[in-house]
Amino acid sequence: MLNTLLMSSEGIRLCLEYGLCLLIIVAALIAIAFMKRKTKKEMRAETVKESCVKALKYAESILGDGEHKNTHILLGSTKLAHLSAHIADAAWYAFQIVQAKKDIVFEGIANGLDTLASELATESENGYIPAGEYETYVKKAIKELTSTVEKLDTLILK
Repeated sequence: MLNTLLMSSEGIRLCLEYGLCLLIIVAALIAIAFMKRKTKKEMRAETVKESCVKALKYAESILGDGEHKNTHILLGSTKLAHLSAHIADAAWYAFQIVQAKKDIVFEGIANGLDTLASELATESENGYIPAGEYETYVKKAIKELTSTVEKLDTLILK
């Protein structure tokens, strides 16, 4: 009788261990499914457009902050770095579409956004930026982002 009790408790312990392992595996599979779904959601032209519009709004807001008559813009390099990060996000989404769908049009858009983000990041590393150069960089970013949004509008409507 004692032997049977030991065997049954050993069996119960083994079943609990296997059940716990099975629960961990199921939880991991569910997490992977959610991550895959989120990644698929990001690979859309609309997501690239939303990210570009967000960067465009930020660029317009930092350009419209006030008169830039000072010789150097306070926090100008930080604002350019932040704008560069917004544009780099849009470029990353576009590169995800290029990688998944091998789309040549999105490759051009992604390369253009990446070049603009790199240029802004390089300029933001210089520290204080003269007011004229600051406005030039932000206006260039606005112009490029506007043309990119227009291209994306035509692609989304197709």
